[in-house]
Amino acid sequence: MKTIKFSPDKLLEKTQLIDNTEDLAKFFKQINKAAVIAVDVESAAFYKYYARINLIQIATDKHAAILDPQKITDFTPFKDFVAKSKAVWLVHGGEYDIAMLATDLSICIHNICDIKKAAELMGYDQLGLSALSERFLGFKLDKKLQRCDWSKRPLTDAMKRYAILDSICLVPIYKCIKDEIAKAGRTKWLKEESDKVAEKACNTQPQKPDPYAFLIKGSNRLGKRGLAILRSVWNFREDLAKKMDRAPFMILTNKDLLDIARQAPKSMAGLAAVTQVNEKFLKKHGAALQKAIKEGASASLTDLERPNGRYKPHEVPLTAWEGMLLASLKEIRVELANKLGISPGVLVSSQALYEIVREKPETLGELIQSEIVHEWQAREIAASMLPVLQQEPPASAKKKKRRTRRKEQGVGRRE
Repeated sequence: MKTIKFSPDKLLEKTQLIDNTEDLAKFFKQINKAAVIAVDVESAAFYKYYARINLIQIATDKHAAILDPQKITDFTPFKDFVAKSKAVWLVHGGEYDIAMLATDLSICIHNICDIKKAAELMGYDQLGLSALSERFLGFKLDKKLQRCDWSKRPLTDAMKRYAILDSICLVPIYKCIKDEIAKAGRTKWLKEESDKVAEKACNTQPQKPDPYAFLIKGSNRLGKRGLAILRSVWNFREDLAKKMDRAPFMILTNKDLLDIARQAPKSMAGLAAVTQVNEKFLKKHGAALQKAIKEGASASLTDLERPNGRYKPHEVPLTAWEGMLLASLKEIRVELANKLGISPGVLVSSQALYEIVREKPETLGELIQSEIVHEWQAREIAASMLPVLQQEPPASAKKKKRRTRRKEQGVGRRE
């Protein structure tokens, strides 16, 4: 295993904090010949209702900068640089970062290398950036500020150090891991995986509001009247969270909502007994919350369940025979993954196996064209799995009803 002697001190000392377009343009002139550039973003989404980029960190092997989107009003130099540069942009688990740059700033970075994908393809037990930094650089990243409120200004020295270190470390980690990927013959795999991350991130569409988002864990134990109250207080919390730009759970927790829906308190004292919110909140918003409870208590009991019923479109129950095929494919997946030294879920996910069983592709070409899996995955699994799919079900299996238990199918499980 290749390792590098590493110290971030020199780059930390000359890290720039950029808060205007003029300095932004100067920085990109400094790095215009860099072949490899690391990028990372920080967001205060844990604290805020509206997720926005609050910091952007960029590093090469010679330069490092923290960009402040709360102060920079024009990101044209960044956009122009991305459009012209042939550099490889390094990320770690980068779908969120690339998507935030695309949606917030209209900066679409396509030529990326996702270091987390590289670690998955090498079958490493630990995929976190701190673990990879220790593995290759002998340097442990401190993650104490991971959930810091990155919208706060001014930035402390500790915040600036934490923010830029991830990007600084990505460049030497890449130099190590790309050699291991090449030796394993998996460079094309990594390119395909990274391209898919960038494609998905740059095409991220705003999520449509889910009218059934109030059906949270535990709501299945409520009666219809309780569900009506839950929906009403859920909407109250959403409206207030938007107005205050605060994370909904910081206003009322899901447990608070369920307790309110279950007990339907009719007085301020009752509300105080049910919820954990402080007196100041109840003084300011208690009347509106009581109003929401009353509206739920008298609301229509229709439209409280998802119209599609129990199953989502991608979770239609399999027949008994299809369930047997799925079980066989899962066994094959484990064998193939063990030979490759990677996680079964990296080779092919359980959801993808379910879709393969539904589609039943007959050839490698059909499997690739289905886009259920990536091309490298299709080439690795086709020879072993396609013959299983081509088997004819026994006469008795054809007559059996479709299974209705998701547990039997293995659909939706985590790897």
